[in-house]
Amino acid sequence: MLVASAVTVGLTSTSASASSPGPVGTPQASTSTLTWKTSGTSTTVTYSAPKSGQTTQTLGGTNCVYSPGGTQYLTFGVTGPKVGSKAAGVGFKSNTLGVRSGNDSNGTACQQVNTNSGETLTINVDPTATSGFFGPGQIQSAKLDLNLSGNAIVRAEMYKGTTLIGKAELQSGFSAPQKPADPAALLQVCNYSSNSGPQSGYNNNCYWSLPALTTADGFLQPNGTYASGGGYVGPVSTAVDAGTYTSIKLIPIVGDFGIQGGNVWPSSLPGSAGTIFTLASYSDGTIDCYDGTSGTLGSSQAAPTSDPRAVLTRLKLGDASGSCSLKAYDLDYASNTVTYHQQLTNGQETSQYALVLPRDYAAGTLPNAAIPPVKVDWEDGTGNLTTLKWCPTGLVTATDSGNYFVPTQYDYSKIGSDQSPVTPTTVQYACVYKQTVSVNGADGTITSFDYIYFTGDARFTP
Repeated sequence: MLVASAVTVGLTSTSASASSPGPVGTPQASTSTLTWKTSGTSTTVTYSAPKSGQTTQTLGGTNCVYSPGGTQYLTFGVTGPKVGSKAAGVGFKSNTLGVRSGNDSNGTACQQVNTNSGETLTINVDPTATSGFFGPGQIQSAKLDLNLSGNAIVRAEMYKGTTLIGKAELQSGFSAPQKPADPAALLQVCNYSSNSGPQSGYNNNCYWSLPALTTADGFLQPNGTYASGGGYVGPVSTAVDAGTYTSIKLIPIVGDFGIQGGNVWPSSLPGSAGTIFTLASYSDGTIDCYDGTSGTLGSSQAAPTSDPRAVLTRLKLGDASGSCSLKAYDLDYASNTVTYHQQLTNGQETSQYALVLPRDYAAGTLPNAAIPPVKVDWEDGTGNLTTLKWCPTGLVTATDSGNYFVPTQYDYSKIGSDQSPVTPTTVQYACVYKQTVSVNGADGTITSFDYIYFTGDARFTP
């Protein structure tokens, strides 16, 4: 099990006075799954990495009106004709989800998404409820259990927020095979010998696999079949998460479909696993240990922020017998805070860090020109803040590298007992080992640099 550690540091300025270290190591992914499964008369969505207080999502309904329960990992949006004076809504019947519109207020069609009614169904992943190890979860791949009728063709559009980044097409029955409307679209063909009628058990279902998006166009092969495209149609990007998305819009082009949870498939077939979404969140990179002898930081030993004055350095392990290896991390700057996430229980629990905290105060904003102390919240949910103390003698020795004071010697045994009551039970400790203060003669701005040593999971704030 991975346990996240977050270090948050308050900043009051984004101005730069020194250059930041070079790029960091290769990003890594933390993955999780949402599984939509029907057992008997119960349909649920289960998250593989639930947080405290989260419960299994239930999918249900009465008289075709969808009624969810539990933590809403998945939400749905629809288009279609009005139901009387009301807009179309999500329909649910016989453990199948579709669209309830004016043409199908309480019949079988409310568990389908119908071409003739102009209906569409959008599946949204809640980024907060599914927040992964390195941030909000986004869809990396999916497998959809669809019940089809009328030689169905279904198109999928993948969106990252409001930006269309992916396309896919499922062809069934006598509608298949044919060239997809977009050559870049992922293509899957199933039920070629069937007309995908409405009441033939799993013979009318297709288990639609949507792999990770890639940039490739499909093409007609020498044998007459059409090779699938890679699915990615978004903006050109080198971002590691460019191909992940937050929602899937399903559009019937021919026939109808409804979404199920594997209940009609024999247990020996893959479709029995249900509808599955694989989510991913990516680290900013990997960070190595700094040897403390060269006087300058290597590109894999320091993590810069959008304020290049605020830099986090990973030191050697406190456990002398331990072997330092690359550690995935996420470092974000927003709303005057820097948040650092790391794996806390991956065999390197004695990881140590040095953090540079710059704080700017406009002239006249500090009573008696006194710099406020840095405080620490150990993120145990109480919100109690404790003023950081100076590091004990012998814990940290630092030299001026030209940009900031980098620790060259540090003794993990000097930190004493755990300062935090929260779990995990690895030692969590923080202190200030250096502070510099300067005044801008032109505008009177007071700038403080606090140099903080820490290990564990802490939130620092001025």
